[in-house]
Parts: sequence; C-alpha cells; structure tokens
Amino acid sequence: LALNTGLDEPLPDQFHRLLEICASLGDEQPMIRALMEPVTYVMLGDLENAHVAFRRSLRCPDAWVRATVGLLGGLAAENYGQLDLAERWYESTIRRFRTLGDRWGQMMSLNGLGGVRSTRGDIAKAIELHTEALRVETELGPLSVPTMTISRLADQYYRAGDLGRARREHEAALASSLDQGQQAISAAIRCRLAFVLRASGNLAAARAHVTAAYATAAARPETDDDPMLHWVATTEVHLLAAEGDLVKAREIARLSLQSATRQQIAYLYDAQSIADIAEGLAAVAVADGDLTSA
Repeated sequence: LALNTGLDEPLPDQFHRLLEICASLGDEQPMIRALMEPVTYVMLGDLENAHVAFRRSLRCPDAWVRATVGLLGGLAAENYGQLDLAERWYESTIRRFRTLGDRWGQMMSLNGLGGVRSTRGDIAKAIELHTEALRVETELGPLSVPTMTISRLADQYYRAGDLGRARREHEAALASSLDQGQQAISAAIRCRLAFVLRASGNLAAARAHVTAAYATAAARPETDDDPMLHWVATTEVHLLAAEGDLVKAREIARLSLQSATRQQIAYLYDAQSIADIAEGLAAVAVADGDLTSA
C-alpha cells in the first residue's frame, strides 16, 4: 500500500511507521505481523533485522503463514545475492507447500529454486525445476499459457545455448502477455527476448523489442526511477555493445547506476540489479577488447 498510495510522506518513513504498527500488534494478530514485519525490513534494506523477523515469524501458529514466510525469505535472500540462504529457504518451502497441498506456493518455490540453481550454473536442474513449476501453474490456472514461468524456462534454454527454443518460448510468453494486457510483464519478456536475438545476431529485431519495451515503460505513471526503465536500460547496454556504440552504452550504464544508488527503497534496486549493471559494463569492456576490466 505504501508503494502505491502516492502520499507525500517519504517511503522510508511510511515503512518505519508500518514497523511501529507491527510492533503494536504484539501477539494479537500473529499472522499479519509474521507476514508484514520481515518484508518491511527487507524493503528498507535492513537485512539483519529482517533475518531476526523471519525467524520469529516461523513461530506463527498457522502452517500456511510459516510456509509463506519461508518463501518471502527465499525471495529476499535471492534478491540480495545470498544464494546459500535462498536455497535453504526454497527447499524448505517446497516441502511445506506440498504437505499443505498449496500449488501456488509450490510453483513460486520451484521457480525460486530454479533461479538459484541457474545462477550456480546447474542449468539442467534449473530447467527441471522450471518445467515442474510450469506444470503446476498450468494446472492451477487461470492462464493456459503462464507467461513469466514460460519466460523463465526460456531463459534457461538461452543459457544452455538452445537459442531457437529460447526464442520460441519467449515469443509464446510475449504473445500471451499482450493478449492478457500485462504491460509490465510484456516489457520484461521483450528484454529477455532481445538478449536471445542479440546472441543470434539479429540486432534489428532485438532493437525493435527494446524500443517497444521503452515505449511501455514511458507510458507508465511512475517517475524516472521506475524499475522497469532500469530493466530496459540494462538490456540496451548489452545491445549497444553489440552494435558498437560503446560511448552510449557506458553512459546508459552510468545513469542506471546513479538511479540504483539513489532509491529510497533498497529492495527496488537490490544486489541483482547492481549485478545487471556490472554485467552490462563487462559486455562493453569485451566489445572494446578490454578483457581485464571485463
């Protein structure tokens, strides 16, 4: 709510006020506090207190809340680059949600663990996990073509070197997202598809998708610090490197880094976002023949 109310009060102040509300609840509303308190600390970038709150929340009497707390802990740990912790959270929550028969939780946890395994370089296992998540999500509905899970699976085919299948899966996900009017998701998928097209040597098609993604981001009511603009910009850094415009690529990377470091909410620009910028700069350095810097 604090992210979308448009209140004049600075966002960090709103989150601190939310923490005060959580503390005032005591044991009267254990489920609300268990879910809200650790996430609020994460949004503020206070990982030390977030870990304490996550552990405290695992004492909540409701089994579904405990499982969801673990899922949130995994998402937070992954976004801040704490892969060992994220992996433990996700493995635990897969078991918890299966015991409860909650397929939404299973799907989310499987996708999360797939992302961690992919980051570790275990692409085969990542494909297995995302495929299982896709099966669960398809059964669950309501979409017959679950856009983001298909796109995540396509990412793994891209990393495995199967560019043809990666492109087909991304294009299917993009068509579904456009049919559903999912503008933010369609922009994200366009960025991922642009990576595949760039790797395939089809720079013109990649440029068309980046341009369309920029148009979607520009139409949103958010400010210039909109995270979507960051996602598109970091994609363009890679594309500009491939096109040979290294000066513009470095400038966009510099602006993205400035935007990342001035955010009011730490979670909006987490470790993964900073890593994206660094990876883009590495691509620019490679294109410039500077392998040491890369």
